[in-house]
Amino acid sequence: MFDNNIYNDWGFKESPFSTKPLHSNETGDNLLVGRDDDIRKLALKLVSSDAAVCLDGPVGAGKTSLANVTIYKGMRNFLEKGVPSPLLLPCARTFQIKPEQSADDLKFEILIEVAQALIDNACKFQYGIKIAGSIEMNAWLNSPLINQWGEGVATILANGDGGQVNEGAGFSKSGFEKVLTNWLGKIFPDGRNGGVVCVIDNLELLEKSAEARKKIENLRDTLLTIQGIKWILCGAHGILQGVITSPRLAGYLQEPLPIKPLTLKDAGELVNRRVSFFRMECGPTPYLPLSNGDFHTLYTILQHNLRICLSYAEDYCMHISMRGLKPNSEAEKSQIFFSWLKERAKGIYEGMRPHAGQTAINLLCLAASSSDMGGEFSPGDYEKLGFSSLQAMRPHVKTLEDCGALSAQKDDLDQRRKTISITGKGWLIYWYKVTLAQD
Repeated sequence: MFDNNIYNDWGFKESPFSTKPLHSNETGDNLLVGRDDDIRKLALKLVSSDAAVCLDGPVGAGKTSLANVTIYKGMRNFLEKGVPSPLLLPCARTFQIKPEQSADDLKFEILIEVAQALIDNACKFQYGIKIAGSIEMNAWLNSPLINQWGEGVATILANGDGGQVNEGAGFSKSGFEKVLTNWLGKIFPDGRNGGVVCVIDNLELLEKSAEARKKIENLRDTLLTIQGIKWILCGAHGILQGVITSPRLAGYLQEPLPIKPLTLKDAGELVNRRVSFFRMECGPTPYLPLSNGDFHTLYTILQHNLRICLSYAEDYCMHISMRGLKPNSEAEKSQIFFSWLKERAKGIYEGMRPHAGQTAINLLCLAASSSDMGGEFSPGDYEKLGFSSLQAMRPHVKTLEDCGALSAQKDDLDQRRKTISITGKGWLIYWYKVTLAQD
């Protein structure tokens, strides 16, 4: 009962529909699809400037995976070519700024992970190796402090919550930061040498660009200026455009690099590559209950939101397994899949109806069908959406937000910059309304 999951039974080592970001390793490199040009641009930004790189793109487009794999490629490039190529070291974790978290607590949390990255990667490079042309890096790789730090960082992590470092480990909180920043400065004396790359993700979850600006401003003098750490900030709904307008951050953040969703062709190739990568070498012939065409259609319905698309595909696989079904032909797979998707969409739509009236649903459909809006609009578009004033439209937008069909990004300093976007759930409701509810 507990020995195999459904994907093991279908001939896979793990799910080809996992929504987790790809890691900074060879597996992530093998599985990233359709991002060659984005990798090239991101790499140039990382090695050409000390300012933080900003990635701006839709939710679920794969910004974190892109960042992680680019960092891995930078590390691999250094191992192949050596100095003077810059060394980019990945942090094992990505970070998220919590509204209630202080700048000092976030700083300590990140520095712990930076120290762990130095330890882990020194182990990967093996003690005793020599890196031509870099006395500082050889000192780092072969230092007995690495072993001491391994114990110290483990103790810090065990305490959790950014608490005081165990004095028995030989560190105080301030002492730990001093030793670490000293090491970083010696290993990476300037930006050309590279650095440990930290990714701060999901800035759009702060909801208000004014709040995001304030949080990043608080990091300016505590984290963004530490020599030997490079930064990638990821956000959606244009929140980074609001952040970079801060005068206090001028010169600290680069102009955002726009990240578009994968094309339909690349999304299909992504699934094919995962199927090939995760298939068992000695096991049953790989099987999936939905066809490539079904995945393409789902990706189109959800307006190229890869994360949500993969999530729905995995939900469907679980639905098939729980009911003991196993469609085989392409036609049978499509019939059962779209029957399930219709019921899923109907359930979401009917669940929203008691809370959102016809006016709100019409607003959603107009925003979805407008070629000018493309699923995004601002408060100033109220006339295009059939309202006489912003005040008349506002409660219906709020209702759709509460139902999860819309997501609003607020800018307290300039309401005209507010961005309202249709979510994956909203696109599924629209698909149901215009293609199925009339049947």
